[in-house]
Amino acid sequence: MGPLDPSHPMGPLGPEDPWGERAGPLDPSHPMGPLGPSHPMGPLGPSHPMGPLGPAQPSCLSLDVWL
Repeated sequence: MGPLDPSHPMGPLGPEDPWGERAGPLDPSHPMGPLGPSHPMGPLGPSHPMGPLGPAQPSCLSLDVWL
């Protein structure tokens, strides 16, 4: 799955992981980190346990639709 980054408990997804670039690295400001900005669903923010859907996701959809 790629190397772990020691700056985060779980580390970011590594560059050799097939999901690495699409999901983006984990952000230490959030327990699991947001999805990277290149992810189709957009980044997840720290204001919600799983984060709100990011700007890349159509605004008509909410996280509840995915649960």
